[in-house]
Amino acid sequence: MAVEVIIKHLIPLEIMSIVNQLRNMGCEQGIDFDFAYTPEKFETFGTDNYHRFTTFTFYNEKYATWFNLKYSDYLK
Repeated sequence: MAVEVIIKHLIPLEIMSIVNQLRNMGCEQGIDFDFAYTPEKFETFGTDNYHRFTTFTFYNEKYATWFNLKYSDYLK
């Protein structure tokens, strides 16, 4: 079962730092986790506006638990 965790407001450089930490722990992208960055979107007359966020998908529950504990400040 996959577990999705959304990190809000971090810039791509900060996200890549997190991804590198996961890789250094031995996590393999595509096997243990995946991530998708979504840039912010703000239009003057748009109704579909949102802040940037990154969705991490974990395929191993122990990594998802570790990630939630370590990055809980960014989940709000």
